[in-house]
Amino acid sequence: MRSTQYIIGFAAAVCLVCGVVVAGSYESLKERQEINAQLDKKKKVLGVVSLYTAGEDITPEEIDKRFADNIQAKLVDLSTGQYADASEEEIAAFDQRKARQDPARSKAADAVVPFCIAKASARPMTMQFVMMRPTNTESCLEMS
Repeated sequence: MRSTQYIIGFAAAVCLVCGVVVAGSYESLKERQEINAQLDKKKKVLGVVSLYTAGEDITPEEIDKRFADNIQAKLVDLSTGQYADASEEEIAAFDQRKARQDPARSKAADAVVPFCIAKASARPMTMQFVMMRPTNTESCLEMS
């Protein structure tokens, strides 16, 4: 029979080794997860405009090509309704959730919002707007 100190020490060593392995895996896969998240967003946008169907076998390069050929992202300043002057890097890096939390870039929502629960919440002053250039207008007409 083992002593209590040995059991606690062994359990602590196993936890430490497992923690290091999990942390190392997280850090080594972090970049790949970010790339996959971006590709998933692009696939969802392409699916909305009928340029991608669920289950379609498509490479990441083809997703990027279809997105670049058919989608143009813009930032809209909600206080003026005009496009914000922003570079492609700024548009790609824009995170609406982070902007909502920044007091300098957001304001309280109006007290009465139709079809919504009226409660005070942060509303971003700048949002990402995606312009779509449909190549297949027949599919657009079918949806209307």
